[in-house]
Amino acid sequence: MSHCAVRCAQITPNGLYRLAPGEMNHYFDILPSFSLFLLRIPLFILQFLEEEQQKLVVFADIAINIFAMTAVLSRCNKALLLNLRNSDHDRLLAYAFIKQTYKDTFILLDDLYRE
Repeated sequence: MSHCAVRCAQITPNGLYRLAPGEMNHYFDILPSFSLFLLRIPLFILQFLEEEQQKLVVFADIAINIFAMTAVLSRCNKALLLNLRNSDHDRLLAYAFIKQTYKDTFILLDDLYRE
């Protein structure tokens, strides 16, 4: 409460303030600008959260790509160590996949650092 409101207010028996009739006009004048201020805060927070969520999506894509490269390398390594019949074909496929996924991941990382 403002100082004027405290001076003009009367305390009721239950401990609440009762304002003089003219004191409420001051609060009604402030209310529209204050409500606009309160409406702007959530919009700012939502925009900030949306940007952060987009960064998290890119970060998740990077993590998925790294996991996929690890899985492909593991499978290729096992095929080569066990000397499976098509291990040379598996090695060529792994090389092509790793090369493309590495480029994609590097582009995502570069975009993430630029933001």
